[in-house]
Amino acid sequence: MFQGLKIAVKRQRKLLVIFLITIFIPAVTLSIFGIIALRNQKFRLEKQFREDQAEYVQLIKMEVNRQILELENELQYTVLTPSFINNDYGDIVLIVKNQLVRNNLIDQFFLVFEGEDPLFPPFRPSGSNYISGVPVDFTGVQKNILEQAENYEFSYHNYREAISLLEDILSGTGNKDLQARLMNRIARNQVKQNNYSKAIETYNKIINDFPESITSSGIPLPVTVRMQLVDCYVQTGKNSEALKETLKAFDEILNQYYSLSETRFEAYVSMVRDKFNSLLKNIQETEYTGPVYTDEFENFNTRYNNLLIKWQVVKTLRNECIPNLSRRLIQNSDNAEDILRYSARIGSDEFLLLAMIIPGETRTKPKGFAGIKLNNKFLEDSLLPGIMMNTEKGNAIMVISDQGGRIIAGDSACYNKPANIISYFNDNFPPWRIEVPGEPTRTLVFSGFSKSFYFWSILTMMVILVFGIVFINRSIAHEKEILQIKSDFVSSVSHEFKTPITSIQALTERLLQGTVKDQKRVQEYYSTIYRDADNLSRLVGNILDFSKMEEGKKEYNPEETDFKEWLEQTVKDFQDKTRRRIIFNSGIKEQSVRIKIDRAAMKLAIDNLLDNAVKFSSDSSEVNVLLEKNVNNLVLSVKDSGIGITPDDQEKIFEKFYRSKASAAYSATGTGLGLTIVKRVVEAHGGRIDIESEVGKGSTFTVSIPLG
Repeated sequence: MFQGLKIAVKRQRKLLVIFLITIFIPAVTLSIFGIIALRNQKFRLEKQFREDQAEYVQLIKMEVNRQILELENELQYTVLTPSFINNDYGDIVLIVKNQLVRNNLIDQFFLVFEGEDPLFPPFRPSGSNYISGVPVDFTGVQKNILEQAENYEFSYHNYREAISLLEDILSGTGNKDLQARLMNRIARNQVKQNNYSKAIETYNKIINDFPESITSSGIPLPVTVRMQLVDCYVQTGKNSEALKETLKAFDEILNQYYSLSETRFEAYVSMVRDKFNSLLKNIQETEYTGPVYTDEFENFNTRYNNLLIKWQVVKTLRNECIPNLSRRLIQNSDNAEDILRYSARIGSDEFLLLAMIIPGETRTKPKGFAGIKLNNKFLEDSLLPGIMMNTEKGNAIMVISDQGGRIIAGDSACYNKPANIISYFNDNFPPWRIEVPGEPTRTLVFSGFSKSFYFWSILTMMVILVFGIVFINRSIAHEKEILQIKSDFVSSVSHEFKTPITSIQALTERLLQGTVKDQKRVQEYYSTIYRDADNLSRLVGNILDFSKMEEGKKEYNPEETDFKEWLEQTVKDFQDKTRRRIIFNSGIKEQSVRIKIDRAAMKLAIDNLLDNAVKFSSDSSEVNVLLEKNVNNLVLSVKDSGIGITPDDQEKIFEKFYRSKASAAYSATGTGLGLTIVKRVVEAHGGRIDIESEVGKGSTFTVSIPLG
């Protein structure tokens, strides 16, 4: 094995030298320098990656700080207005309601004047003493008439006379708040008269004509009126209308939340919810059309819970944050126009506050301070993700977390990975930690490499190198295969020649010595010598013909021939020489079938087919030769009952020098050229050869020769 490999390598020595000089050495050299260059490129990519990450972090910080600065400027502009300096709480409520509250980043505004309780506009909590507009009351005469009307209503139960007196006052006043209060009293008396339809009409007029009116205690009048309207609808049996009005009352309370104290707010909501549940339980099926009411009710409940959170924020600001802010602002009183950024973690909540001193009229002594609590939900869920998306840079991945480790934004999967960059916002406000974890991804590195000249040069040289190695390997393997084929051929031919030559020598020697006296035996010896010589001649003819075919020098001399008669004689001659039983049959009715063939070449092909059949069959078996004719071809079949051929070998038996393991084991003789010669002769005559075989049952070779 190694000897054959050594010879094959030696014969391909020139090709190997060319490969080493032109491909291998340049490819290895360029690859070494390229790898060094790519390594440097990797360092540059990592450096660029870190710079991009740092720039990305800086952009996020700058944009968040810009949003906060805009809010600070708005706070500063608002606090320095005369309304704040003059402690005009009515105007302050309007300013906050119309300007600041519209900013989604603001959760709650708060205000603290010197010596007063904290205020939280637009809330109007108890102690603020704020009533919209200029408070108006009834005149002395009107008060006397009101007192008489109350006597008729509560003492004498003369509701008709009470309504008459109230209508007299109503016709004499032009103030809307007073008109609304009077109409509310009129409707109350109408209810006591059981005149519910008239009361409903009066209550609806109050709601429609006086939506901004308030009671003498500062409660929005539509809130109380709607609750009374619900009772009227219930009394008239209009439960569906009552249910709708209950929802409107709920909505009115939620819309007017800032005009109520927390206690009143919760009390009114509790009343509405109880009323709704009671009506829903008792309402007739014919009046109820589906889940529309309950869905709306649940939406109002959600709004209510959110407003309770706002009230809780107000409590926390009042009790926890404002005292600390007050101390901080006093310490910072020298810079009165500066905005103080303050953060406090209270329980699980993060309070982010902006505060500024309210200067006095003379700007010497502060009147108090005002501030804003940032809306964390909007900041975390909307503003920050939007900023990150709009300033996204390259493949940087950012994770932002608060002091408690809660992830606010970014890829949570990267939170526990080692951080490449750790940074914080300006003034630690918000008090969040910014981390950019990890190193450049393989995709990023490969993307950078793919733009490098060295990468593609190395890749090209590696492809060429692999191709060259494969080519050299195949060349050496092919050379080794040729050497093996030649060795097998020489061995086979030597054996083929040696057997008949040995036989001829032995028989000739005995005849020359005159030791064989029996004339019959002498004749038998001569026949054997002739047969062996003929085998040698056929073997040499095969080799010479194959050599000419390989070189393309084989010349064919077609002659018109009665193929039927010629084939029968050829089979008979072969049978006489081999003394084997060969049966010839013809399915052709015509006496003769004349075509042009090269008789010598075709005889060589037929003899090889017959020789192949008898060689791999037992001595007692017979070979069947059948000649048939179809429209275009003469079809010759040679069938034996020998060892058969495997499907894998059937694809290779027509290759030169090929001998299957089964055939080599069954018969030592053979050059591996017989069937190759048959195929080439048949194809030279425009025909084709096919095989059908089954291992252990024999083979059938079919030759088709065109009649033309």
